[in-house]
Amino acid sequence: MKRNVTIAAVAAAAVIGGGVLSAAALGGGSSDSSDSASGSGGGQFVSASNDLTVSEAGAQDDGSDDRDDNSDDRSEGGAGSAAQQAAATALAERAGVVTEVDHEDDGRHAGTWDVEIFGDDGQWYQVRVSEDGAEVVDSRLDEDLDDDGDDDDRDDARTAGDARVDVAQAVSIALDRVSGDGTVESVSLDDGRWDIELRAADGTEHEFSIDPASGDITAQEQDDDQNDGDDDNGGDDDD
Repeated sequence: MKRNVTIAAVAAAAVIGGGVLSAAALGGGSSDSSDSASGSGGGQFVSASNDLTVSEAGAQDDGSDDRDDNSDDRSEGGAGSAAQQAAATALAERAGVVTEVDHEDDGRHAGTWDVEIFGDDGQWYQVRVSEDGAEVVDSRLDEDLDDDGDDDDRDDARTAGDARVDVAQAVSIALDRVSGDGTVESVSLDDGRWDIELRAADGTEHEFSIDPASGDITAQEQDDDQNDGDDDNGGDDDD
């Protein structure tokens, strides 16, 4: 899991009630109260072995009918809805800005969503949500990030709250480039840009950098694991 300010592709406006992930109180806050670290969620961690496909990123509110249609086509059920619901559930637990949503693939937390939030009180929180995104199973102060006090983290969190192209829209842009079908592995706001990593339905890995002000893709890389496997199995063609 990236420790820079990472935001997974999940906070669609349709799920979070049309609200922007507000960056209130980004400028301050204290970490002297351990009572504020205890969340109200409870329950058992669930297990899963596969990544959940983020196939629903939400639509822009700028009148882009094409993008709205694409989002509607991807909106029925599926793990995209679970990922978005996980963000909404976490925000209901801890008001603030979602800076990371990560689906745990292994370990004792496998199958859960790990959501990091920069709270309205100026502190960092880790909220763990069930696989279906409906239930908070753990909520606590993220002491690692809170003690770090990195100004870059706060700046990126502020950018996330103020960006014209939000998390959902950035993910929608990236998914549209892979025909709307892929598993989002991570989304992070790093150095003022959205960095998105995803695996397309054909198995290729993609990385996108997106301008949060314009929505333009400023960089793109592709790594075809399937071709790499074929090359390894086939050996050198020159022999």
